[in-house]
Amino acid sequence: MICSDFFCSFAKKVVSLPAIALISYKKIYMTKNLHRSFKKISVSFADRLTRKIRVTVLVIMAVTLAIAFVAAYRAMRGETIGRYLGMMYVVSEKIDMEIRDMKRGTNLSRQLLKIDEECRQNGMRNIDKLYSHLNFYSFIINSDGTYIAHPDSHRVGKENILSYVGDNFYSDYKTTITDIKQKNTGIAPMVVDGEWSDVYYTPLRDTDWSLVLVVPKLALVYPMIVLLVSLLVAIGLGQILVWFICRRNILKVTEPLALLTKSADEVAKGNFNAPLPELKYKDDISELRDAFATMQQSLEKYIHDLEETTAKKASMESELNVARTIQMSMIPKTFPKRSDIDLYGSLTPAKTVGGDLFDFFIRDERLFFCIGDVSGKGVPASLMMTVIQYLFRSISAHVDEPDRIIEIMNDCFSAKNKTMMFCTFFLGVLDLKTGLLQYCNAGHERPMLITSEVTRMTVDSNIALGVIEGTDYKPQELQLEHGTTIFLYTDGLTDATNSEEERIGINSIMATMQQIVDEGQKEAKDLVTEITDHVNAFVKEAPQADDLTLLAIRYE
Repeated sequence: MICSDFFCSFAKKVVSLPAIALISYKKIYMTKNLHRSFKKISVSFADRLTRKIRVTVLVIMAVTLAIAFVAAYRAMRGETIGRYLGMMYVVSEKIDMEIRDMKRGTNLSRQLLKIDEECRQNGMRNIDKLYSHLNFYSFIINSDGTYIAHPDSHRVGKENILSYVGDNFYSDYKTTITDIKQKNTGIAPMVVDGEWSDVYYTPLRDTDWSLVLVVPKLALVYPMIVLLVSLLVAIGLGQILVWFICRRNILKVTEPLALLTKSADEVAKGNFNAPLPELKYKDDISELRDAFATMQQSLEKYIHDLEETTAKKASMESELNVARTIQMSMIPKTFPKRSDIDLYGSLTPAKTVGGDLFDFFIRDERLFFCIGDVSGKGVPASLMMTVIQYLFRSISAHVDEPDRIIEIMNDCFSAKNKTMMFCTFFLGVLDLKTGLLQYCNAGHERPMLITSEVTRMTVDSNIALGVIEGTDYKPQELQLEHGTTIFLYTDGLTDATNSEEERIGINSIMATMQQIVDEGQKEAKDLVTEITDHVNAFVKEAPQADDLTLLAIRYE
């Protein structure tokens, strides 16, 4: 019963573990790991469970053996002592009767041997046939210890019990010898004829003699040894039988796990419709099978959805790449090589496509240039950016005043701006002959003005494009000296952050710019490249948070 309860509880715990693991695993697309887990379970499950049961059975049997051995020893020893005492009483009664019927010393030894033999045949037959051959015997001594009757006739009347106990043990057995001489009844351990024995003694009535029965210790220990060996053999055979039965039953119970392992092989190969074994009983393995079936369905659906999602994502990425190519093709890649102007710009979108822009063209010896930042990122911002750039090109081709260009752009943009997006924008018109710069700002960052020092231009903020239709914008102008550089940028420069969420800030940019100028690097391309490297060194591995657009114009 103990083994059965242990098997049930342990088996439930072990079988429930893979069931829980499988239910959690169905969320993860790693069927090869699942396959390895099933194989490991099916191979080691029976061995581990059988070993646990075998150890438990062995412990239980060992405890039972110890208890049984102690109980049997005490019971048998008590029974043996009782039988010896009973036999002593019978022998003493017979001797008393013989003594009354015969003269003292007349053939007493022969009668004692006869009684001794009767005791062996009658009394010891009831104790144990296994040790009836052991050397126990009885004799009669008088009050001074001289043998009156003894199985060895040469000792009768000639020798004393003390001569066979030994002088070395006399002090130890003095109390027992005195007790025998005083005609008392009792039991005591003694070394008689060199052998440890239990001595049973009792007086004989009407005489000063005592009857002594000597029983070697081995007579009591021998049956215990036989009992112990028998129990050990029985335990060994029982354990082998229990191991065989448990292993057979466990293999039968865990057979579905082997079948599930085969199914896991098929699933690992990508066959999510692999058949599962049908189970007769509703247990933990059945729950495992049901969980595996659910996982099959989930994996099949997941793979199907993943294929669709991957296809859509690939198509979208392809379209975005095309859109990026189109957008970047609209950004100027070649810059004029003239003696009166040095110009260079770059645009780095935060995503595949972005909402920043810069553009320029020369008409009637005047440089029309702009930079802008559409709110948001991604596809919507890129579409708005395309619209803004188209408006800039179309309107500035016919209108010369920067404020008027921006007002027309704002009205066109605001009229159909249902998404409520806006665009910060800076537009300038530089007369390449006189160096007069006319400009108008629509909520954009103030450009830097670089001579021998780095400062920021005086700019009216105004309102961004696309917010309010019909807004009036104020024009501004500035006379540029030869060698002066205008550096325009979007907020992706000043708002660049590193992994610790620290902003680079306008002060750091201006300090770096001043250092570049002090080193004599004043060409437009050098300024854009150095500032870009400075930003990259600051953000390091942090992802780009916003589009970064730079435009440098140097008036020679």
